[in-house]
Amino acid sequence: MNRGKRTGCTKEAHTKSSGSSQEEKTARNRDKHMQSTKETRKRDKGNRHNSKELKQKTQEPKKEKKCIQFPRTALAGTGYIEVNEMVDSSQYLQDIPKLRKIFADTGYLLLRGFLPRDKVLSARCTILEICEDEGFLKAGTKAIDGICKDKHVSPGLLSRPEIAHLPEVLQVLEAKELFNFFDKFLEGKSVTAKYKWLRAVNFNKFTGVHIDKVYMGKGTPRLHTAWLPLGDIAVSQGTLLVCPGSHVCDQLKDLRSSYGTSTVGSDGTSSGWIAEDPNEIEKRYGKLEWLTTDFRMGDVCIVGLDLLHMSTTNTTDTYRLSCDLRFQEESESMDPRLCPFVRH
Repeated sequence: MNRGKRTGCTKEAHTKSSGSSQEEKTARNRDKHMQSTKETRKRDKGNRHNSKELKQKTQEPKKEKKCIQFPRTALAGTGYIEVNEMVDSSQYLQDIPKLRKIFADTGYLLLRGFLPRDKVLSARCTILEICEDEGFLKAGTKAIDGICKDKHVSPGLLSRPEIAHLPEVLQVLEAKELFNFFDKFLEGKSVTAKYKWLRAVNFNKFTGVHIDKVYMGKGTPRLHTAWLPLGDIAVSQGTLLVCPGSHVCDQLKDLRSSYGTSTVGSDGTSSGWIAEDPNEIEKRYGKLEWLTTDFRMGDVCIVGLDLLHMSTTNTTDTYRLSCDLRFQEESESMDPRLCPFVRH
């Protein structure tokens, strides 16, 4: 009986001991598996990181996640104004008469996604890598983001035409899509000024209120400016700002007949500005409408010779890269200040 009890007690103890051993073994295997999984994930993460580093130079710049609706208040020059959003006319690219009508009425055309985004990105990379090599960009940041080392210093691209004529850049500034469009729009063979108004606009800089005619009005009145953003440019970085209909409205007739027929734009920049603050224009001529948008790489905005326009002010630590191009019909008179004109 005692043996039976002992036997029973021994069997129970053996069963518990066997179960405990099995649980410990299972736990050890589980821990080993978890450790192996962690090491695998860490290794995979490292591989992804290395792959990411290899692609850094061709990655697109970081985008602003916050979407601000229009109308909105923007700093334009030295004054704050309410701005509305430009209207995209790219849906009418196959209807040139419609585009001509829109342009005649508003004085501008916004064409979303007009140029291949990857080519614009390549041009941006080329320009910003030069800026990086010359010490204009903040250390430890990606060149493609264009973050200033000193936000008060500009690389002065306007005085460096050789950069605009690098192959990766020129393939965008003289893209076949632009020539094909203007051939149709102008009903003739189009040409473009060889000089390119390439800009890297830094903090607190802007273009004041003006019309292009005071700078380049000695040739055909059908000279057109194509404004190309070489990056995704938010309003806060300094976007093109237009006053729609200002080229034909009675409200600004006196302005066009006085300032608009002058040649005060002698240096191609601030000498031709009517004002740094658009509110000053409104004090003289009454309330005006101003339009802009958050531009994206591949967008193009075309403005006419008599359209009142300016830019918003760059309030960021990032360079705003953009370029102004001039197009006209080859057989029409040319302003000698813009010559030579070319076509490829």
